[in-house]
Amino acid sequence: MNKKWVWGFPLAVAIAIAAGKLMQVQDAPNSVANHKLRPQSTAPEQPANELTKTSAAAENSHPWLQHPQVQAYLKRQADKDAMRAYFNSDDNDPEQAQAMWDYIESLEQSNAVMGFEALHLKMAWLEKNSASEEEFKTRTTELMDKFRREAHASAAKYNPENTPEFKNYKQQEKAIVAEVQNMTSFPDGMTQQAYLRQRLLEARMDAYQGETNANSATDDDDDD
Repeated sequence: MNKKWVWGFPLAVAIAIAAGKLMQVQDAPNSVANHKLRPQSTAPEQPANELTKTSAAAENSHPWLQHPQVQAYLKRQADKDAMRAYFNSDDNDPEQAQAMWDYIESLEQSNAVMGFEALHLKMAWLEKNSASEEEFKTRTTELMDKFRREAHASAAKYNPENTPEFKNYKQQEKAIVAEVQNMTSFPDGMTQQAYLRQRLLEARMDAYQGETNANSATDDDDDD
């Protein structure tokens, strides 16, 4: 065997391979040892009430968290978390169920949620608290009918055609149209159509300006 060749490789290459094998053997135990000695948390998990105390203490340590708007935001987030936890749980405590229904009602009455959002929350509540599928169907049908009636009543209430101001304007509109149609000349060289638009615009402004003034007077009375 030629002394310059070992295992079929040149001597220098054979030495490099042997050195690499040795390094792998030396490194392997160290890697395992390092993995075993890596620090791991052995502290027990804190109970929920302890976490709450910790969170409260953290808030108290930061005065800027005490701002009313920030506190209101944190409360909304806590309420959302509580609602999510309620619907995701299997617990069916009657008192908790009633409290959740009352909370959904308060959200709806304060316009904190839209109508269809309140409807879906209530349907989820009914699904969780109905004794049977038949009961759930009956109660959801009643709920849907109630929402339809309220929606129609709201639409009628805020329909501009049902306001006294609109009705008053429509009466003026008829009189103005009849008056302008019988005119043969118009001020400032205006055409009949231009003058009619101006008169109708003034009538609309007068009608709804009266509403604004009435509301302002009511607000002033309330302040007194």
